Amino acid sequence: MYIKCACRDCAINEEIPVPCAPVKSQKLPSCRCSLKCRTKRGARIFRIVPAGFPPQLTLFEQGQRADFLHVLVDGLVELYAHGAGRDTTMRILEPVYSFILAAAVTDMPYLMSARTLASSRILLVPAALVREIIKQDTALMQATMRELALGYRDLVRALADIKLRQSTERLGNYLLARSETARQCPDV
Repeated sequence: MYIKCACRDCAINEEIPVPCAPVKSQKLPSCRCSLKCRTKRGARIFRIVPAGFPPQLTLFEQGQRADFLHVLVDGLVELYAHGAGRDTTMRILEPVYSFILAAAVTDMPYLMSARTLASSRILLVPAALVREIIKQDTALMQATMRELALGYRDLVRALADIKLRQSTERLGNYLLARSETARQCPDV
């Protein structure tokens, strides 16, 4: 995977290799993501190409510093946490989904670990680049605030669910939500 600025006048004018494990699959879409960053001379465009990862690969560990914002393009990713000798799945992610945005924005360590559950394609956007662009692009800042606010609402819902429902009620609620999603989005 390479990150390259498409502008001839900016400081980032060379390809920067980012480690990745290639995954060969005909069903994986070809996808490009462009981020704009305003400079004195205009806009810089960065092309970020999705990296392929095999199943059961740990992408990052809990407590590790956030170097990238991850965007799942294809595949499945598990976010999990561990402590006191126990592990628990926090969330299973399906495309298209950005994850660990809070750690990338705040430049703080990850509170969860992540691993692929299937062959996956993931965009790795350097966290420093995300922070730089957010400072300059109000539309991206608003989108980031919305994503973080929706994540907080999901957290409150999940916490209320744990505190107010017994395990059988939580399981039933989860199954109903999944069946509703399956009816609305047959591809999921």
